[in-house]
Amino acid sequence: MGLCSGCRKVTNLFCFNHRKNVCDRCMLTDHPSCIVRPYLAWLENSDYSPNCGICSNRLEGQQCLRLCCLHVFHVGCLKGWISAGNGDGGGGCPECMVSLE
Repeated sequence: MGLCSGCRKVTNLFCFNHRKNVCDRCMLTDHPSCIVRPYLAWLENSDYSPNCGICSNRLEGQQCLRLCCLHVFHVGCLKGWISAGNGDGGGGCPECMVSLE
């Protein structure tokens, strides 16, 4: 647990890119393409990739979408993933397979 660096709200989320605590509201507005996970995940494994899990290109510079599991992908990549028969029909998130519903 920590205080969000933006609004000082108590949170357990942590921005891996900026190495700061971030709440769910500030995550959406100030960190839309950052890798955000619970702080304990940072303590367990601070190694992360700032790339799209589908195309492997950097997330910044393109429109991104964060799923409920907190994984972030380029919107175009995710649309292609789903239209190719993946996604809900094939198991869910490309990273962790959590349902996209």
